[in-house]
Amino acid sequence: MTYTFIAKLLSYVFVLIIYLFIIKIIQLVTQDIEVMRRRKNGDASVHTYIKLLNLRHSLDFPWQKTIRL
Repeated sequence: MTYTFIAKLLSYVFVLIIYLFIIKIIQLVTQDIEVMRRRKNGDASVHTYIKLLNLRHSLDFPWQKTIRL
């Protein structure tokens, strides 16, 4: 009796973990769609994090051609 209870409980826990994983994937997909929608509307310039280094004199941070690792 105890074995069946533990087995049933663990199966419910694993199913719950799988459901939570699927929900997180759906959230990531919807966030990506929102970002693409903003980018399509031209509002993504506020949220960009990669800068093009073609006008180096106007950057607000120091830069180097090479980076030592």
